[in-house]
Amino acid sequence: MAKTAADQIAEMMIDAGIQRVYGLVGDSINPIIDAIRRTGGKLRFVACRNEEVGAFAAGADALLTGQIAACAGSCGPGNMHLIQGLYNSHRNRAPVFAIAGQVPTRFLGTEYFQETHPERIFRDCSHYCEAAYTAVQAATMSRMAIQSAITKRGVGLVCIPGDTMAQSAAVDLPAHPFSTDPPRIRPTDDDLDKLAQIIDSARRPLIFGGDGCRGGREQVLALSQKINAPIGYGMPNPGNDRRFATQPSGSLRTSAASRNEPSGCSGSLGRQCQDGPAPIEPRLAILVRAIAGPRPSAIGEWRKTCSGTFDP
Repeated sequence: MAKTAADQIAEMMIDAGIQRVYGLVGDSINPIIDAIRRTGGKLRFVACRNEEVGAFAAGADALLTGQIAACAGSCGPGNMHLIQGLYNSHRNRAPVFAIAGQVPTRFLGTEYFQETHPERIFRDCSHYCEAAYTAVQAATMSRMAIQSAITKRGVGLVCIPGDTMAQSAAVDLPAHPFSTDPPRIRPTDDDLDKLAQIIDSARRPLIFGGDGCRGGREQVLALSQKINAPIGYGMPNPGNDRRFATQPSGSLRTSAASRNEPSGCSGSLGRQCQDGPAPIEPRLAILVRAIAGPRPSAIGEWRKTCSGTFDP
């Protein structure tokens, strides 16, 4: 059997490190389901109760493994059910590649049964969202969607009609590996010197770590011991380390009330604290925000800070 556009997309997913595709079998995405079957177990299709569950499962998979996952939904209500899970994944910065099926190309623009426009509907919950109508477009856009999901950490979506996925595979496309490591960006030396001076001058510092501390557990503990600062950790708490408080409340809130400056934080300190009955209000706050999709405007958006910097 000649290779199809769907086979080409399946190979791309394997090259990108995707191991599972979540969703529900149905009409317009049957070509990609069949292509997954032909991978010989290198790529698995996980059947879910509905597409919404599939999108949530893909996001959870990506967050738990740290690797990109995928989901798929057929045309009309099939891919519409993906939206809540994809919003959740995108806001959690979980790398997810989504395939939205579409009605046959010859019926596009005719108000055909179950015809929608996923390339418009999902634009607000994705870094990349386009529609492909040829085999070349399907391969090129799928690669761009996958790469966007990995590097920007969020959703990359391609809308593809079933008959397009069944076309013969595109030829003469440039082959190159996916870039799966996020860029490493560090604060400037001047910023680091300034932060060190602020911390050194503090009498009773407190550390509240967000998800930006992922992968830096030992460094955070070392800093805590060096400056004699308690640590609070926002959800999720990797490894369920009991030395980290899991909510900005209880012992952490008591520590915050008895300490003044500075409060070092990673991620959205204000967003974590704002729903509680008594928000943590440090006299002086330093925000160290992880770059998983550049957002310099995030500094100071929830709490007044004396200094802001970015760190991977």
